[in-house]
Formats: sequence, structure tokens, C-alpha cells
Amino acid sequence: MNTLKLTLLITFSACLTFSCSKDNAPAKIDSKLIIGTWKLTKSSKNGNVISLTACDLLNTLFFSSTQATYIYHYKGTNTVCSSDSSIKTYSINDNTITESNKSKEIITLSSTELVLEYEETKDNEVYVVIDTYVKQ
Repeated sequence: MNTLKLTLLITFSACLTFSCSKDNAPAKIDSKLIIGTWKLTKSSKNGNVISLTACDLLNTLFFSSTQATYIYHYKGTNTVCSSDSSIKTYSINDNTITESNKSKEIITLSSTELVLEYEETKDNEVYVVIDTYVKQ
């Protein structure tokens, strides 16, 4: 009788363990949703919310089917926002967007919101940045 109880207990434990395992595979995203114009709305660095300036809020991403144009705004002289831009070819694989040997994880991609997580190095210190964009 004890052997039967032990066998049932081990079988039940094994079933419970394997049936409750979490699937860590990233959710499949629809990469076509990224095409369009995106405006920065929020940003955090190492989990700390960054207070965005009026110039920061002008930062824009334009995605076509193969190219991404980044327009960055910053405080120039006389408190006027200046801008700089770059055009890069990109690809999306699973939930990762890669351009010019730099990768960003797509945390959220919907018809209205894009959330990207990536690492940034400044003064030999690595930061985890999460940027949130809204589709225009």
C-alpha cells in the first residue's frame, strides 16, 4: 500500500511540475505594424523614469519596410531645439529589431504603441534603456 501511495505521489508531482512549466518563448509580433511614424512619449534608464524635455518629445522614428529614419532633437543654442537624423537598414527577427549591428528588443508592438529596450554605453557604464513611442 505504501508503494502505491509513493508511486502515485511521484507521478502526481511529476505531472504537476511539467504541466506548470512556463513557456519563455517571446510572443510572435506582426512586424508590419512597425511601419509608420512614431513619437517618443516615455523613457527610462536602469528602471528610473527620465524626465523628457520638450526637445526630447520631438524625437521621431520613421519605419518603412526596410529602412528606419531616426530624428533626434536636443537643446541647441538660445534654447531652440536642434535636430540630427540617421537612416539605417533594419530587420526584425522574432521580437528583436537589428540595425547596423545594434539590437533592440521589441517589448510591445501594437497598432498604437512601440516599446523598445536596449543597452546604451556611456563613460564605460552600461545602461538599460526602455523607450516608449506612440504611432502618429
